[in-house]
Formats: sequence, structure tokens, C-alpha cells
Amino acid sequence: MESLDDSSSWKDFLDHILIDQNSSPDLFLATQSGGVDIDFSASGDFVSQEIELACGSINQLRTEGQELKDENEKLQEEIKSLKAEKNELREEKILLKADKERVEQQVKAISIPSTGYLQPHPMACWDE
Repeated sequence: MESLDDSSSWKDFLDHILIDQNSSPDLFLATQSGGVDIDFSASGDFVSQEIELACGSINQLRTEGQELKDENEKLQEEIKSLKAEKNELREEKILLKADKERVEQQVKAISIPSTGYLQPHPMACWDE
């Protein structure tokens, strides 16, 4: 029997076992009458190896899935932290704008001359 290393061979094998030879209306009830009887005695080592490979793949996928879940949780926490920092910066920006407006109003009040006559500074006469 040829090796089922590539996914297309494995898929063909499963299709043959589960679909082509199964006359049961439910693919998962292949053990009922009309189901598939598989003789594993001749290919016991092959099946054992394939099961070990499948279990190894499942365990690897399970591990990768858990790692991705953990990474996702960390990223979600970082997102929350960044959103909180963003809100703090917004509040600080509002305060800074208010301070800027206040200072601009003070500068305007100082730089607007009064409507009356302004006498020159007394020291201005000594520059001659």
C-alpha cells in the first residue's frame, strides 16, 4: 500500500472509506448494516503510524491554538491599556487647549492699549 504522506492521498483514502463504500445514509453510522468493514490486520503497522502522525498533528495544533489564544488575550489587554492611555491624552489635550485659550486672552488684555493718551517713558528723553 502506498504512503499517505500528502494530504490528497489521505483525503482520497478517507473519501474511499467513508463515502464510496458506505451505503448508510449517515456517514458517521458506518458500523450499521451496509456500513464499511475495514480489515486492519494486513496494514496494522501502517494504520498505527498514521494514527500516531494524526495524534501528533492534533497535539501540535492544540498547542498552537493555545499559544494563539494566549497571545490574543495579551493583545486584548494591551488594546485596553492603549485605549486608556489614549483617553488620558485626550483629557490632557483638552486641558492644554483651555490653558492656551486662557493665556491668549491674558496676552490680548495686556497688549491692547487703553483709549487714552499714553505718555512716553521718562527715560526716553535721555537717549539724545
